This record gives sequence, C-alpha cells and structure tokens, in this order.
Amino acid sequence: MSNFLSQLTRREQARLLEELNYMNLEEIRGFCSERGIPYRIVAAYANGQVKATKDADRKPIVLARVRRYLATGEAGQPTRIAAQIVREGNPPTRPGPRDRIYYRWYAKEFEGVMRLLRDLTAGRFRDGAVARVLAMQFWTRGEAPTFDALETLARIAPVRAADGRLSR
Repeated sequence: MSNFLSQLTRREQARLLEELNYMNLEEIRGFCSERGIPYRIVAAYANGQVKATKDADRKPIVLARVRRYLATGEAGQPTRIAAQIVREGNPPTRPGPRDRIYYRWYAKEFEGVMRLLRDLTAGRFRDGAVARVLAMQFWTRGEAPTFDALETLARIAPVRAADGRLSR
C-alpha cells in the first residue's frame, strides 16, 4: 500500500483520518500488527540487543504512525529507549530525591521507588499515570530524570489530554 489516501477524495480522506480517533486500542493494534506498524516501545541494551518492552506507545503516537502509513506506505520506526537509560538490575532499596529514575525502575514491585514518590508528593502519588507519562518522555529522549524533578513536573505540568504530551 504505497499511498492509500491518494485513492480517496479529499472529503473521504478527511473523514477517514478523523474517524481513526474513534477506533479502540485493540482495533488499532490489530491494524498495526497486520501491517508491521510499530506500537510497542523498544529498549536498547548495553550488549547491543534491542527488545520490545511491555510498554506501548500512547494512542495519539500510534495514530500518527497509522496516518503516516496511510499517506506514504511507510510503517515508521518504534519509539526507542536508549541503552544508557535502561537498567536490568534493581534500583537502590532507598533511593534519594536526587537519584535518577531509569527505565524499568518505575514499577510497583520496587517499594523504595514507590515510597520515595509518595514521600515527595506528601502522599498524593499513587502509581501516577502523569508521572509515568513524564518519565517516558524523558526516557525516549535519552534522559533519566531525578526523582525530585519528576515529582515537580508531575505536580506542575499540565498534560494535554488529546495527545498526552506536555503543554508548552
């Protein structure tokens, strides 16, 4: 499918692209899987391996890839977390506010991480989705934020619901 959209009228193109927003994630992922459009986030490791993670891109990011595919026939590249951000080992048992939070450390199983985030937010943190979105934005840019920077951003940064990215 080199350029599916070119086969449609402008009106049909606009309608199709708008109606993609109403697809559920299962439908979108099925479409992507059949066409090789990536929706899983991949992580690079120090040994050179790249593996799919359990994390998936947010819906607006995947829909952007689908729209690009429909317009160009190109599936695009997956979101990739650089090797220097991925940690296979566990985080410190008692991390401090100035310690960095690396990919894989933001998980309920790491009680020290969850405890610190609760302490930094005076108990408001409960496995927060906003903090995870913020952390993922750092990780996919090749940065590991400190715990206190992540907490500050989660507290003050408005997140646009439409695309999940930080407002500027």
